[in-house]
Amino acid sequence: MLLQFRDTAEKCAVPLMVYNPAFIYFDQFSAIVENTVRNVVVASAAMFVVSLLLIPHPLCSLWVTFAIASVIVGVTGFMAFWKVNLDSISMINLVICIGFSFDFAAHISYAFVSSSEPSANHKAIEALYLLGYPVLQSAVSTIIGMTAYSFQDDNDAERRLTADMSFYVAGVGLL
Repeated sequence: MLLQFRDTAEKCAVPLMVYNPAFIYFDQFSAIVENTVRNVVVASAAMFVVSLLLIPHPLCSLWVTFAIASVIVGVTGFMAFWKVNLDSISMINLVICIGFSFDFAAHISYAFVSSSEPSANHKAIEALYLLGYPVLQSAVSTIIGMTAYSFQDDNDAERRLTADMSFYVAGVGLL
């Protein structure tokens, strides 16, 4: 409707501007998919560049990026399952989920690549031995923090969404 009004106003010989206070929300909903895709792609690309700089093996940086993509697809799927509309809050939560998933994958990948063990199995064991507990602490502290955050007195849907998405990402990070 908003776009039709704007098209009609552009075609009019008299200069018009279509305005309604509700159009602020309509503009947000018309641009949210494009903005979400752009933000997720830019954040993932930034994480890829950072991992290229910090992880000694470029192939591992690619795998970290694939892990980020996998988590984002999973979170998006759960958003559909939970019947969450895509809005600015859920877009911000998707970008936060990129940070969480990068944190888990990058640390374990770096420890794996930096290991001096001869076989891949021994490298994986050493990486989990060295960084498994800190990653576990990070995920558990996220879950504890989001649990306290989600049990606030008010019935705020955005707070619940943030907590649910953080629980999901921290849970997947534990796997």
